[in-house]
Amino acid sequence: MIDDGLLKVPPIFTSARNGLYTRFTLNDWNTANVGNYVASDKVRSSSERVRLDAARLCREANDKTNRTQTDVGRRLGDRIGDIEYWKTEVHNETDQMITEIDALNRAKQALEKMIVDIETPLHIAQECLYNREKRQGIDLVHDDVERALIKVSKLHRTHTAMTVYSSMKQTCIGPQSQGQGQLEGHSKVMRYNL
Repeated sequence: MIDDGLLKVPPIFTSARNGLYTRFTLNDWNTANVGNYVASDKVRSSSERVRLDAARLCREANDKTNRTQTDVGRRLGDRIGDIEYWKTEVHNETDQMITEIDALNRAKQALEKMIVDIETPLHIAQECLYNREKRQGIDLVHDDVERALIKVSKLHRTHTAMTVYSSMKQTCIGPQSQGQGQLEGHSKVMRYNL
């Protein structure tokens, strides 16, 4: 590369020379440091706020959990108390039903004995009516004695049937109610154990 008789030598240290022109001054470095410090301070204060918010949220969550747990504990205690109360009530009702069923069975046995005891007078009244029907002629009269015998016979049959039906109905309903009461009591115990 000869030009006008001068020989131009290419620069050897261009990158080093360019480095001299791109270097920062001390003032630039201090400004950059202050900028980094301010940015770090902002990040630190933001992090501090986040940390404090997280701690506050943890305390609030803990307080809410404690309140909820206390409320649930109180409700469970109330529920357990209710179950205990109704369990006792069911047991008391079952015991009363057993006592009543026993009394009904004794009354039924007494009625059956009374019916057996009344069978003899009834049989006599029916036999008298049968013998009166054998009469003939003018002796075949419908008098007060016959009316009384018919009345006794009807009353006895009606009263006996109603009494037996009523006592049978009561003694049949009693064990069913007792079984239902015992089932409810068992159900209360199962819920309590849960």
